[in-house]
Amino acid sequence: MPEFLYGIEIKGYQVKGALSKLKGVKGVEPLFFDVLSDDPSAVCDQLAGCIGRMRSAQALRIVEAGKAAEELIRRHGQAQTQEAHEKVRKRLRIFIGQHRELGSPVGGPGRSFLGEITHTHAGTVWATTRRKGTWPGLNAYHWLGDGTAVEAKARSQSAFLGLDEQIANMLADPELEPACDYLTELRRAAATWRERFLADATASGREVFRALLFGDDKVWDDCEHHWGGGSGFRDRVRERLGKWFDSHGDMAAAVEAKVQSSWREAFLVPLATLCSSLDLVGAAGGVAEVAVGQNDSDKG
Repeated sequence: MPEFLYGIEIKGYQVKGALSKLKGVKGVEPLFFDVLSDDPSAVCDQLAGCIGRMRSAQALRIVEAGKAAEELIRRHGQAQTQEAHEKVRKRLRIFIGQHRELGSPVGGPGRSFLGEITHTHAGTVWATTRRKGTWPGLNAYHWLGDGTAVEAKARSQSAFLGLDEQIANMLADPELEPACDYLTELRRAAATWRERFLADATASGREVFRALLFGDDKVWDDCEHHWGGGSGFRDRVRERLGKWFDSHGDMAAAVEAKVQSSWREAFLVPLATLCSSLDLVGAAGGVAEVAVGQNDSDKG
């Protein structure tokens, strides 16, 4: 087998392994393109096909949401439906009151980046010190963003699992059957809120640290100058950057403030809007767009 095909095969296994850990991407095949030998038009056709399938899935999602909305409208005037919706809203209010803030951070955004330095080739570490952390093989700000998201995911997981369990229990409750469509749409919306929250957390870690760390020539010069000093280069770089993080606790605090704000705006506010509970999260900052509509006559 040619060497480049062998490399593609290895990379393919790595990509499939990473995708297998994610929810909702089962069966996604990686697409490779060799600029020297592959036909660009064929690759374009493959990409167009992928986009077409994504559009079809979203179109189906819109049709399903439309049907659910029509069913809600049809049942809107029924007293039984209103009673079921009110019971759902009361349970959701309790949930919001219990999750108005995330728990305390565990290890800090820099932990994953410092750990990766130990496992990365010394030449790659040296390359990123020369480019203030922006070398593609070890991009400091990519790791800081992902580290923030990983921690945010761990801190929010119990809340999202708890909400999903509550929705499942309500869907199984015969007394709440008239609110079935409402609950189904809520479950779908919660997945969107979760992705938005984690995306915001990623951006927070990346942008806050880049604003200061990228411009700190001294710390990067100190790291670069360790090159050529014998074995232990990565350990010395890791130690120097670790001291930088320790001395810039305000950066971690700024990231935490943004993560808490994202938790509120990306998750709590849209959830509270659905159950007429904005009083539990406050009105400042505006109301995020929600995936399930509710008109005034349907509010408890």
